[in-house]
Amino acid sequence: MEIIVLWFICAIVCAVVAGTKDRSVVGWFFLGLFFGLLAVIIIFCLSSKRSSMADVLAAQKLIEMAQDRPGSVDSGVLSQAHRTVASAK
Repeated sequence: MEIIVLWFICAIVCAVVAGTKDRSVVGWFFLGLFFGLLAVIIIFCLSSKRSSMADVLAAQKLIEMAQDRPGSVDSGVLSQAHRTVASAK
């Protein structure tokens, strides 16, 4: 009986953490239900999707700035910005 309660607690923890990291709450609930502590460890290790979107927005702004003022941004930085935006699509 205790093991069933532990699995449901893992599922709820996964769902709550997934919600704070802008990930699928329902999906992570079921992953926590089926995989227990392993799913809890994985969701805690995953980064937030919000930070990834912030990186993409910053890269897009850098690309726009480079288009407005050619030569103002290092070509290596600009190519990294293009890769960041391309990987998000």
